[in-house]
Amino acid sequence: MSRFIHLSSLSCIALMSTYAFGQTSYAGGCNPLNSTCPIDPALGTTLNQTFTAASTQLNPNLWNVTAGGEAIQFGANGAELVISNPGESITAESTFYIQFGQVEVMMQAAAGQGIISTFDLLSDDLDEIDLEIMGGNTSFVESNWYGWGNTSQFNAVYHPLNGPQESLHNYTIVWTKDQLQWIIDGNVARTVPYAEPGQYPQTPSKLKFGIWAGGDSPQPGTVAWAGGKVDWTKG
Repeated sequence: MSRFIHLSSLSCIALMSTYAFGQTSYAGGCNPLNSTCPIDPALGTTLNQTFTAASTQLNPNLWNVTAGGEAIQFGANGAELVISNPGESITAESTFYIQFGQVEVMMQAAAGQGIISTFDLLSDDLDEIDLEIMGGNTSFVESNWYGWGNTSQFNAVYHPLNGPQESLHNYTIVWTKDQLQWIIDGNVARTVPYAEPGQYPQTPSKLKFGIWAGGDSPQPGTVAWAGGKVDWTKG
């Protein structure tokens, strides 16, 4: 039994130049709000990737798989992120950063109550731009953002979409110094205007994607947000 995401094509268009000061990987714990950090590696170009049945791995020069690498498979529809048991998750993050640009992914979300499929942009000072899909919600997908990791902000919006778990859809984030947009299958679903730091994402960010069981969380609020507890017998 498994829950999976198909990732068919992933493209990043980065507008970031070499002046990204004070950022390192989030996992490394160097938050530039509190420390002086090394300069980030920038993409600085256009990157297009298509995963096929002939693919054997995510390119380690571009992607760092931080969880569940052995569970990433490849098929006719692209990269398949498969989790089958409690405690499993898959997360991949880019080895590079972008600061403003466009990120586009063709994705079929995983089905199953409490299963979350996601891709997002995350900076070292916890500016965050999210697209999240609950496996038990066949009618909506969620966009969200945070500034400086301030989870007291309530910025989630749910966008109608028929059957994100049943077929591939195009999800695009267009992020500029003036506004932030989520575009779903070519239609602008949401626009957020620029605001001051901490109120609008504006720092160099890595691209991350993955799958996890929000319904297995020990936090009741997370379980409720995820749509309920996971029933692993219904893989």
